[in-house]
Amino acid sequence: MIQHLTNGTEFVEIVSSSPLVLLDIHEHWCAPCKRMKPVLAALSEVMPHITFVAVTVKELEMYGMDALRNEVNAVPTLMFFKHGKRVDTNYGYMDPAALEQWLVECSQ
Repeated sequence: MIQHLTNGTEFVEIVSSSPLVLLDIHEHWCAPCKRMKPVLAALSEVMPHITFVAVTVKELEMYGMDALRNEVNAVPTLMFFKHGKRVDTNYGYMDPAALEQWLVECSQ
């Protein structure tokens, strides 16, 4: 299951309390984002040890999450956090196999 952020405080709480977090930063109009959405949903079911979280670029701005917003060079942007620290970022569409492999590598 992918949790959609409703505010910036919620993100801080999730990253602080979950050892592994994938943050999906997307936009609703973005075709690659739409293609990745079902892949991320499926991976969230088979990788329950990772907390999957989603937010739009616009919401980052609305929630005052400017530090993360400034790191977004393209959509989708996937940020992986391990024990509260960002360990990797991926920009643009990833095919399902590459995405799964990236998640496995980030999780180790």
